Amino acid sequence: MSVIVRNPVCRPVRKPVFEDDYSYDENGFCIQAKNKSCWPRANEEELEALLKPKDPKQIEEDPVTHWWEAQLRHYGLPVDSESIKAPAKTRILEALDEKTLAVPYHIRGIEARLKKRWEQSLRQPSSSQDAESTHPGDRKRKASVDGVNKAASRKKLKELDQASGKGP
Repeated sequence: MSVIVRNPVCRPVRKPVFEDDYSYDENGFCIQAKNKSCWPRANEEELEALLKPKDPKQIEEDPVTHWWEAQLRHYGLPVDSESIKAPAKTRILEALDEKTLAVPYHIRGIEARLKKRWEQSLRQPSSSQDAESTHPGDRKRKASVDGVNKAASRKKLKELDQASGKGP
């Protein structure tokens, strides 16, 4: 099983929504590590594949230190100020072994709020989509100040004049 590691250089299609060091975008819920990389939460299976591989020949490449820091924070585990990889791995391994690895309630709340805000942002036009659409059906008619479309009114008057015999 491979660990899902987001490329910290990738550019989102839409701007992410933020709360503290957490963000949400098209890639899901992430936490920003000290090096400003944004990392998604690994699930228990992914963490076990890294920390307790079933086949030593299939050991995954060890993620960077900031990835481990992000996992500690995703699961509400203490983070050392130096954020050294070995203690981070030990804390996560202990939590896995003790069956206490769980996402804290307050982090689930942040995730739910950010997901809701992200979904709301998808319903709003982005600045790049605010420009005139290339699809003709997406364009709105311009109304006059009093709310009446003058071009439509002139056309209707012309049709009425022709029907009554007054027009050309």
